[in-house]
Amino acid sequence: AEVRTRAQNLHTVEFVLVKRNVDTFGGMHQLARMAGPDVKANAFRTAGVKDKRAITAQRCSVTGLAPHRLLRLNDRLAGSMVIGNLAYVPKAVSTGDLAGNIFSLAVRDVPTSALPGVAAAVDALRRRGFYNYFGNQRFGQRFGSHEVGRYVLRGQFVAAVRTICSCPPQPTGEPAEAVRDSTRVPDNPGMALFARTGNVAESLRLVKRASEERLPTFEWWLSALNGAKGRDENRQYVKAMRRAPYAERTFYLHAYSSLLFNAALSLRVRDVGGDSGGVGAGWEPALEGDLVLEEGPAAQLQRS
Repeated sequence: AEVRTRAQNLHTVEFVLVKRNVDTFGGMHQLARMAGPDVKANAFRTAGVKDKRAITAQRCSVTGLAPHRLLRLNDRLAGSMVIGNLAYVPKAVSTGDLAGNIFSLAVRDVPTSALPGVAAAVDALRRRGFYNYFGNQRFGQRFGSHEVGRYVLRGQFVAAVRTICSCPPQPTGEPAEAVRDSTRVPDNPGMALFARTGNVAESLRLVKRASEERLPTFEWWLSALNGAKGRDENRQYVKAMRRAPYAERTFYLHAYSSLLFNAALSLRVRDVGGDSGGVGAGWEPALEGDLVLEEGPAAQLQRS
């Protein structure tokens, strides 16, 4: 009875989210929209970002949403996402609350003649490692996440939000280097109108009317802009950015720092030597200024 009473006083529920062909932030926005107007997107937290093109499972939490309401969302998710393993917790999940990732990879259409080469490549990876560049997941498929981070650091919030919506502004000195993939983004009339005019209210109305082509992330940002009032346009976009989940806001900054990491790694490979960084790439001896991860019992104790 005592445990039940303590649990009832908690307002945060942790759960496991399994998703397929849904990006993490789009999934969070969709869950918040489906949960109802009393639940903000900030209420949902994740430990990290998972690939869209995979079947993934990740720890999440929500604050202020009763467990029965959360489970009821499964009936409307149509299999794209599944919620389960609910538990009351004393605090919300935060970015970085994970020890790592476990992957099961499927390599298709491999001819029998190539199997010895595959085995040799896997063995080389196990023994020698590889240069761990950040890839497309960090930088985005539909727009450049690192560009959003750069705009945020420069205080250009209008450009940042419009890049997220795949609607970079007209060049006024420096163009938005966003990448749009028309094969993956529905030809939504609301998105097209927002790209042309920046009219938030009318674009939101068109997005909601074209329900079969709804883009949860795009709709959420339009709703956030529509509810944000400011003395000028930049102030309005600043308020909308602050309403976004903390993990999403920091992700864009991390994406920009990842771009700098990739550049630094390329310079290291070029200046210090080593091969091209492919399968079986080695690493040169540590140099002054390097950060080195120790191995052994002491290192394991430090990580735990």
